[in-house]
Amino acid sequence: MARFVAASACFVVPLRAAGAQATRVIAGTITDSRFQPLDGVIVRVSGTTTATRSDSRGSFRLANVAGDEVSIEATMIGFRPLAQRVRVGTENLRLVMVEAAVQLNELVVTGTVEAQQRRSVGNTVATVSASELQEIAPARDITSVLNGRAPGISVVQGTGTVGGGPRVTIRGQGSLSLSDQPLLY
Repeated sequence: MARFVAASACFVVPLRAAGAQATRVIAGTITDSRFQPLDGVIVRVSGTTTATRSDSRGSFRLANVAGDEVSIEATMIGFRPLAQRVRVGTENLRLVMVEAAVQLNELVVTGTVEAQQRRSVGNTVATVSASELQEIAPARDITSVLNGRAPGISVVQGTGTVGGGPRVTIRGQGSLSLSDQPLLY
Protein backbone atom coordinates (compact mmCIF):
# COMPACT_ATOMS: atom_id res chain seq x y z
CA MET A 1 0.00 0.00 0.00
CA ALA A 2 1.52 3.22 -1.09
CA ARG A 3 0.98 6.33 0.84
CA PHE A 4 0.40 9.53 -0.93
CA VAL A 5 1.03 12.72 0.83
CA ALA A 6 -0.88 15.64 -0.45
CA ALA A 7 0.74 18.97 0.03
CA SER A 8 -1.08 22.20 -0.41
CA ALA A 9 0.34 25.61 -0.52
CA CYS A 10 -1.44 28.42 1.14
CA PHE A 11 -0.60 32.02 0.43
CA VAL A 12 -1.60 34.49 3.05
CA VAL A 13 -1.79 38.08 1.91
CA PRO A 14 -2.15 40.47 4.77
CA LEU A 15 -5.09 42.81 4.30
CA ARG A 16 -2.91 45.81 5.10
CA ALA A 17 -0.54 45.05 2.21
CA ALA A 18 -3.35 45.31 -0.32
CA GLY A 19 -4.45 48.68 1.05
CA ALA A 20 -0.94 49.94 1.77
CA GLN A 21 -0.31 50.89 -1.84
CA ALA A 22 -3.21 53.34 -1.74
CA THR A 23 -1.87 55.06 1.40
CA ARG A 24 1.66 55.56 -0.01
CA VAL A 25 0.64 59.00 -1.30
CA ILE A 26 0.80 62.58 -0.12
CA ALA A 27 -1.73 64.92 -1.68
CA GLY A 28 -3.11 68.36 -1.05
CA THR A 29 -3.32 71.93 -2.28
CA ILE A 30 -0.92 74.87 -2.39
CA THR A 31 -2.05 78.50 -2.12
CA ASP A 32 -0.45 81.90 -1.67
CA SER A 33 -0.98 84.02 1.45
CA ARG A 34 -4.29 85.32 -0.02
CA PHE A 35 -5.44 81.68 -0.41
CA GLN A 36 -5.32 81.80 -4.23
CA PRO A 37 -4.24 78.45 -5.76
CA LEU A 38 -0.70 78.31 -7.14
CA ASP A 39 -0.07 76.60 -10.48
CA GLY A 40 3.35 75.11 -11.27
CA VAL A 41 4.78 74.75 -7.76
CA ILE A 42 7.40 71.98 -7.65
CA VAL A 43 6.70 69.65 -4.73
CA ARG A 44 9.28 66.96 -3.94
CA VAL A 45 10.14 64.49 -1.23
CA SER A 46 13.47 65.64 0.23
CA GLY A 47 16.42 63.45 -0.69
CA THR A 48 14.56 61.51 -3.40
CA THR A 49 13.57 61.88 -7.04
CA THR A 50 9.87 61.75 -6.18
CA ALA A 51 8.43 65.06 -7.35
CA THR A 52 5.41 66.64 -9.03
CA ARG A 53 3.96 70.04 -10.01
CA SER A 54 0.75 71.58 -8.77
CA ASP A 55 -2.06 72.06 -11.30
CA SER A 56 -4.20 75.15 -11.98
CA ARG A 57 -6.29 74.43 -8.86
CA GLY A 58 -3.13 74.23 -6.72
CA SER A 59 -3.60 70.46 -6.29
CA PHE A 60 -0.66 68.06 -6.15
CA ARG A 61 -0.21 64.33 -5.60
CA LEU A 62 3.00 62.46 -4.76
CA ALA A 63 2.66 58.70 -5.34
CA ASN A 64 4.75 55.73 -4.14
CA VAL A 65 6.30 57.59 -1.22
CA ALA A 66 8.56 55.40 0.94
CA GLY A 67 8.56 55.58 4.74
CA ASP A 68 6.04 56.60 7.37
CA GLU A 69 6.99 60.27 7.67
CA VAL A 70 8.95 62.34 5.15
CA SER A 71 10.04 65.90 4.60
CA ILE A 72 8.60 67.60 1.53
CA GLU A 73 9.80 70.78 -0.17
CA ALA A 74 7.72 73.20 -2.23
CA THR A 75 9.51 75.71 -4.48
CA MET A 76 8.39 78.36 -6.95
CA ILE A 77 10.04 81.51 -8.28
CA GLY A 78 8.75 84.56 -6.44
CA PHE A 79 7.94 82.60 -3.26
CA ARG A 80 9.99 81.51 -0.27
CA PRO A 81 10.86 77.79 -0.32
CA LEU A 82 8.67 75.78 2.03
CA ALA A 83 9.76 72.63 3.89
CA GLN A 84 7.46 70.55 6.08
CA ARG A 85 7.40 67.10 7.74
CA VAL A 86 4.39 65.10 6.57
CA ARG A 87 2.96 61.71 7.47
CA VAL A 88 2.74 59.43 4.42
CA GLY A 89 -0.92 58.81 3.60
CA THR A 90 -2.00 62.42 4.19
CA GLU A 91 -4.32 63.36 1.35
CA ASN A 92 -5.72 66.72 2.49
CA LEU A 93 -2.53 68.68 3.14
CA ARG A 94 -2.81 72.48 2.93
CA LEU A 95 0.40 74.39 2.14
CA VAL A 96 0.57 78.20 2.13
CA MET A 97 3.54 79.81 0.39
CA VAL A 98 4.70 83.34 1.21
CA GLU A 99 5.75 85.74 -1.54
CA ALA A 100 9.38 86.85 -1.60
CA ALA A 101 10.63 89.81 -3.58
CA VAL A 102 13.49 88.88 -5.86
CA GLN A 103 16.26 91.45 -6.06
CA LEU A 104 18.35 91.20 -9.19
CA ASN A 105 21.91 92.51 -9.15
CA GLU A 106 23.23 95.01 -11.67
CA LEU A 107 24.87 93.61 -14.75
CA VAL A 108 28.14 95.24 -15.82
CA VAL A 109 29.35 94.04 -19.20
CA THR A 110 32.92 94.80 -20.23
CA GLY A 111 35.30 93.62 -22.91
CA THR A 112 37.37 91.68 -20.38
CA VAL A 113 37.43 87.91 -20.14
CA GLU A 114 37.03 87.63 -16.38
CA ALA A 115 34.28 88.93 -14.14
CA GLN A 116 34.94 92.45 -12.90
CA GLN A 117 33.64 94.53 -10.04
CA ARG A 118 32.21 97.87 -11.07
CA ARG A 119 34.74 99.90 -9.05
CA SER A 120 37.72 98.01 -10.52
CA VAL A 121 36.73 98.45 -14.17
CA GLY A 122 38.96 100.95 -15.98
CA ASN A 123 36.11 101.94 -18.29
CA THR A 124 33.39 104.46 -17.61
CA VAL A 125 30.25 102.76 -16.35
CA ALA A 126 26.98 104.69 -16.52
CA THR A 127 23.80 103.61 -14.78
CA VAL A 128 20.40 104.57 -16.16
CA SER A 129 17.47 103.62 -13.93
CA ALA A 130 14.63 102.79 -16.31
CA SER A 131 12.09 102.41 -13.50
CA GLU A 132 12.79 105.92 -12.16
CA LEU A 133 12.64 107.41 -15.66
CA GLN A 134 9.32 105.73 -16.43
CA GLU A 135 7.77 107.51 -13.44
CA ILE A 136 9.00 110.93 -14.62
CA ALA A 137 8.86 110.68 -18.43
CA PRO A 138 7.81 107.34 -19.96
CA ALA A 139 9.99 106.17 -22.86
CA ARG A 140 8.72 103.98 -25.69
CA ASP A 141 11.91 101.92 -26.17
CA ILE A 142 15.45 101.32 -24.82
CA THR A 143 17.08 103.82 -27.16
CA SER A 144 14.82 106.59 -25.87
CA VAL A 145 15.87 105.69 -22.33
CA LEU A 146 19.58 105.87 -23.20
CA ASN A 147 19.58 109.01 -25.37
CA GLY A 148 21.11 111.91 -23.44
CA ARG A 149 21.04 110.11 -20.09
CA ALA A 150 24.45 108.45 -20.19
CA PRO A 151 27.63 110.36 -21.03
CA GLY A 152 28.90 109.91 -24.59
CA ILE A 153 25.86 108.01 -25.89
CA SER A 154 24.16 109.37 -28.99
CA VAL A 155 21.03 107.91 -30.56
CA VAL A 156 20.08 108.88 -34.12
CA GLN A 157 16.63 107.73 -35.20
CA GLY A 158 16.49 105.27 -38.08
CA THR A 159 15.55 105.92 -41.70
CA GLY A 160 12.32 103.96 -41.60
CA THR A 161 13.51 101.16 -43.88
CA VAL A 162 12.55 97.57 -43.12
CA GLY A 163 14.95 96.06 -40.58
CA GLY A 164 16.49 99.44 -39.83
CA GLY A 165 16.36 100.87 -36.38
CA PRO A 166 17.95 103.70 -34.48
CA ARG A 167 21.73 104.04 -34.63
CA VAL A 168 23.44 104.07 -31.22
CA THR A 169 27.02 105.33 -30.98
CA ILE A 170 29.27 105.72 -27.97
CA ARG A 171 31.78 108.58 -27.98
CA GLY A 172 31.44 109.36 -31.68
CA GLN A 173 32.00 107.47 -34.88
CA GLY A 174 35.62 106.43 -34.94
CA SER A 175 36.31 102.91 -36.14
CA LEU A 176 38.32 102.11 -39.26
CA SER A 177 37.41 98.46 -39.70
CA LEU A 178 35.08 97.40 -36.91
CA SER A 179 31.43 98.11 -36.30
CA ASP A 180 30.86 101.04 -33.97
CA GLN A 181 27.45 99.69 -32.93
CA PRO A 182 27.45 98.67 -29.25
CA LEU A 183 25.72 95.60 -27.87
CA LEU A 184 22.84 96.52 -25.59
CA TYR A 185 22.02 94.12 -22.75
